[in-house]
Amino acid sequence: ANSERIARDTKARREKLQTLRDKEDATGRQMLGRALEQGIFSGDRDKKVEGAEAEALKGETKKKPKPFQLDDNTRKKLTPEGAEDLLRDLTDAYRDTGFQMQIFKLARDVEMDKHAFL
Repeated sequence: ANSERIARDTKARREKLQTLRDKEDATGRQMLGRALEQGIFSGDRDKKVEGAEAEALKGETKKKPKPFQLDDNTRKKLTPEGAEDLLRDLTDAYRDTGFQMQIFKLARDVEMDKHAFL
């Protein structure tokens, strides 16, 4: 009787975990889809940012140094599948309790100063 109850509970928890994983995967795919729709991973993204920066800098007299330009022929491209894998790996890494504790300790070491931390 006890082993049957444990087996039922274990099965229910496994099903719940699988449901949560499925929801997380669906959310990740939805997030990636939105990013692709907005052109986050496209080469045109740089052009849009440059246009926005030009608008923002019209009134400023200070000149900022130009950002380093990469050659499009040698630049690595991120595919949608690669982006999905990268997001999944990052999600797994950020869930790691040891990693979270290490980040918190480092943030505490710099007295929660964002600029010093980065």
